[in-house]
Amino acid sequence: MIALTDCNNFYASCERVFDPKLRNKPIIVLSNNDGCVIARSNEAKSLGIKMGEPVFKIKKIIKENNIYTFSSNFALYGDMSNRVMSIVGQMVPKFEVYSIDESFADLTGIDDLIHFSSKIKKNILKCTGIPVSVGVGKTKTLSKIANYIAKKHSENGVFILDSNNQKIFKKISVSKIWGIGNSHYRMLRSYGVNNLNDFINLNENWVKNKMTITGLKILQELKGIKCFDIESNPKNKKSISSTRSFPNEISDYKLISEAISSHAVKCSKKLRDENSCAQYIGILLCKNRFKNPNQNYKIYKSMIMEKHTNDSFEIIKNAIYLLKKIYNKNHSYKKSGIIVSNIKPDDQIQLNLLSDNFKNEKLFKIVDSINNDMGNNTIKFLSQGLQKKITKKQNNLSPSYTTKWSELLKVYCN
Repeated sequence: MIALTDCNNFYASCERVFDPKLRNKPIIVLSNNDGCVIARSNEAKSLGIKMGEPVFKIKKIIKENNIYTFSSNFALYGDMSNRVMSIVGQMVPKFEVYSIDESFADLTGIDDLIHFSSKIKKNILKCTGIPVSVGVGKTKTLSKIANYIAKKHSENGVFILDSNNQKIFKKISVSKIWGIGNSHYRMLRSYGVNNLNDFINLNENWVKNKMTITGLKILQELKGIKCFDIESNPKNKKSISSTRSFPNEISDYKLISEAISSHAVKCSKKLRDENSCAQYIGILLCKNRFKNPNQNYKIYKSMIMEKHTNDSFEIIKNAIYLLKKIYNKNHSYKKSGIIVSNIKPDDQIQLNLLSDNFKNEKLFKIVDSINNDMGNNTIKFLSQGLQKKITKKQNNLSPSYTTKWSELLKVYCN
């Protein structure tokens, strides 16, 4: 059996851990630059606030309902995630970190699944203050369904999905199946497939034809046939990206080029952390989609670089080349970003006889080491700008309680 442990309203729960007055109060967490809602407590959900809602549209709701609003604090959330995952890892022989707030665990050999799942939940709450739900099934896909039931329909936040629970499939929408996106959901609905039970009874050849081999594997997993293993050692990413919205719309080329250079530095650093190199690079500029909703607000340009690389100088150079192709001084931009892909391990790339693929390898080892020890951008590239001219809008940022000595939680005793 496989357990999926999922933190409840994770970002909002992290904010609650260090501030008891937030218990049972509506909370929302905003995206970079306080643009839109990326997390909601149950109390905020009950007020009708949707994920991705631009904050300017709900100012009245926030004020009328005294909703606590926080800027995203990813340093805090990342550290709390590591604490949660380490607890799960100590309790099971094999587990996989699936996302910042989810993990799969192998429960093979455990007899009392309800007791053990409840123990996972209690240990995480006791050691971190983060509430979680635990769903258990024969496969990853079934454990996802079990976790959905644990969140929505279980009193204790734990649910074991076995052969006796199959009738519940008729009550669960096909949209809740792990791996089925909006396009497949709409397609299935057009054929009268509305719930899990409908999906399970489909012909396997039909599913493979309509949804490729991945769809077939999802179907088999729902039937209890294991197709997706727990990956204790995560594979290298197929692509790496860095994007960020500007606090305000900007048109200044120098500021935009500095932002693009910073994205390039982040992507190249991530590649080096994974001992990988990329050959494909694309850059993105976005205009304000709310000003002209009927116009294309995304501008994208890509290219294949001369060689696979994780060299920041090379990636910056190619990113700026692409920027010059799409930048228009008459337009204002709200967001910028970079994606690199066609990623290979750096020990598997074909070396170029006419140029040294890793000529700056020693330099970047030193730069990365200093930035890891002393903070990001302790050593910067000139193309990133000498001064921080674009400041993130974080008007409601909570302290980094667990990652900065100066912001440790203070307790005052009378």
